[in-house]
Amino acid sequence: MKYSKDNCNLILSMNNLNVFTTLYIFYKQGLLVALPHSAVCLTSFLFWNNIQNMTLLYIDYLAIFNSLIFTYVQSILNNKDYYITPLLYLVFYTYFFSIYFKNIKKENLCVYSHTLTYLIGNVGTILTFA
Repeated sequence: MKYSKDNCNLILSMNNLNVFTTLYIFYKQGLLVALPHSAVCLTSFLFWNNIQNMTLLYIDYLAIFNSLIFTYVQSILNNKDYYITPLLYLVFYTYFFSIYFKNIKKENLCVYSHTLTYLIGNVGTILTFA
């Protein structure tokens, strides 16, 4: 699906939330702990500025998956998984909604679902490292 410029800009704006979350992690835990989430900031920025590049999409997916796993393991180690686990389920739920809307060519609903995925994911990340 080719996304409109406005929808790409919305997702890029949501990436600012990733940046603030990364800075928060860096402040609370240091550079090494912030690296997985900072990779998501970079790959998301690169992909949403060039949405036709499928290599960037797969690199973005890899960075996101790595960050999700790292954050979930940290939530377990910090005994916060009892409320991070439901948030992670919500992240996947809204992501799959986004994919569904993409497949039926409902661009706006796809992007709105994806922004909700960003929001829930960043809330969970902040709670994990707080």
